[in-house]
Amino acid sequence: MRTSRIDNLVKIFRALANKKRLQIIRALAADITTINQISDYTGLPYKTVERHLKIMVGAGVAKEERIRQFTHFKMNNSVSGIVNEQLATILDIAKSAR
Repeated sequence: MRTSRIDNLVKIFRALANKKRLQIIRALAADITTINQISDYTGLPYKTVERHLKIMVGAGVAKEERIRQFTHFKMNNSVSGIVNEQLATILDIAKSAR
């Protein structure tokens, strides 16, 4: 159980610890939701945005939703809760390591 929580924590922080992903998060916060729109907004190539969104969705930082022929992305509303929960996990692990 503890290992999966740590793995989840690593995925979330990796997803947040990248300048390009932070640009994508800024775009998502501005309600820019498709890969083409995000690419135009950030100046990042389409394939780069696609790759980073896949990582973000896999980590639970972002969500994807298919609407007609387009896939739309948005931030996971509970991401701050996830990060806070994971930070509590880090503190628990640090306390038990003493």
